Amino acid sequence: MIFKLFMLALIKQSLAQLTLDLDQISVEILEKENYFNQNRHVILVALNSNPLDKVKVAALNELKRTVDEANNNEGLSIKIHAIKDEKFIRKYSILRFPQVVFFRDNRHVMYKGEVKSSVLLEWLEMFKEKKSVDLSDANFEHDTQASTGATTGDWFVLFHKTDCKVSSLIEPTWEQASMRPENRVIFAYVNIDQNPHLMQRFDINNSPTLLLFRQGLMYRYEIGKYDVDSLISFSSKWYKNVKGVKVPIEKSSFDRLVDGIFLH
Repeated sequence: MIFKLFMLALIKQSLAQLTLDLDQISVEILEKENYFNQNRHVILVALNSNPLDKVKVAALNELKRTVDEANNNEGLSIKIHAIKDEKFIRKYSILRFPQVVFFRDNRHVMYKGEVKSSVLLEWLEMFKEKKSVDLSDANFEHDTQASTGATTGDWFVLFHKTDCKVSSLIEPTWEQASMRPENRVIFAYVNIDQNPHLMQRFDINNSPTLLLFRQGLMYRYEIGKYDVDSLISFSSKWYKNVKGVKVPIEKSSFDRLVDGIFLH
């Protein structure tokens, strides 16, 4: 009994001496250095002003050590930082702390489980390579073959503006849905601020707008629920309850030129 009490006292003492071994980063640096485009994998641990539980500190420190070892031994370049920035917290609507946010090729997912190093590492491994695709005026028709209904598969596309708050909130769920084993479609994004031809072609008036492209038809997602199960259900079977509209054919460069002349 005395030995057990002695060991518990040692554990409490060691935990009391722990400090978070993560360098802090600010939104200003993230934006100034174009951080998410310059680094494929970025782990940010969002904090607030409340003291962090020492057990969670230990778990996050173990996470950092493992990431550092992977970077050294496997030639990876995963960045991991703490961030205590109100602008970041507001932008990503963070409500719990610490919140681990994992950016992969500039698209993020949020960890919702127990702050335990083994579980965190398993989650990071699961989500380290994103399956979603960014589409543009240049590659949309080539990649999707949407108007011909050809063989590249079904595409579920999120059309959004650059600073759309709702789209930012949907993104983690969109990423999770793309990784679900039962998912059979390709989840994708189109930034309509950067791709005006697609905005015009599909008559996108609101951000976000979600369209499912399947076999030459497109189905508008207007359920208003953005959880993973709802997205998977719509893309796999529920779309049959929505009237499909024929995908408009891509305009030629000449047609675009003529449209531009008449618009001006």
